Parts: sequence; C-alpha cells; structure tokens
Amino acid sequence: MADPIQKIQRNGRELVLLDLTNVRDPEDGVQRIAAAKAWFARQTPDGSLRVCTDATGSRYDARILDGLKDLAAHNVPYVGVAAVVVPTAVHRVALNVASLFSKRRFTAFSTREPALAWLSEQ
Repeated sequence: MADPIQKIQRNGRELVLLDLTNVRDPEDGVQRIAAAKAWFARQTPDGSLRVCTDATGSRYDARILDGLKDLAAHNVPYVGVAAVVVPTAVHRVALNVASLFSKRRFTAFSTREPALAWLSEQ
C-alpha cells in the first residue's frame, strides 16, 4: 500500500492530499484510512491543515464508510478546512453521512484540481 497522504503546494500554500482513489478492495480502503488516521494523529492539533480527500473511482462498503466517519471525527482538531472530491451521487451520500457523524462541514467538488484551487484560496 502506498502512503495515502501527500503534502503539496498550491499558490504558496501547503495542502494535504488524502488519496483514496480507486479503492476496489475494502481491506485496501480500511488500510489507507488507518494510515491516514495515524498520520493525522502525529500532527499539531491546531486546526491549521487544509485537506483535500479524493475518492474518485472508489467503491464503499460498510467498513469503509465506518472508517471514513471515524477519520472525519478524529480529524476535527487538526483540519481547518476540507475539500472532498466526490464525483458520483453515491460518494456524496457517503460524504453527507461522514459530515453528519463528525459534525464537520466539507466542500464537495467533482474533480481534484478545482478542489485544490479552492483550498489554496482559503
């Protein structure tokens, strides 16, 4: 499994990209989510991170949805602003569930580049 977290630069701002693209195997998704949670736990809980989560091409099952809800709640102290790439209606439903569970607001985009551009302006 490749590291699902990358730090990238846009418009002079550091952004965090959580790559959950093309998850087909639920175990892969659960492992990526666990790795991301461990990474966030090592960060300073000052609400300064700008995070883009990209789930393009992925399929969800109950375990992945539970992991996403847990990750969203866990990340409250670390993330100041979040964009999520959710290209389908099914992805948007999962995003709404995670949002309700974590009491966090996410801004949804259909593709990655507009999400990153928006994050860099926040």
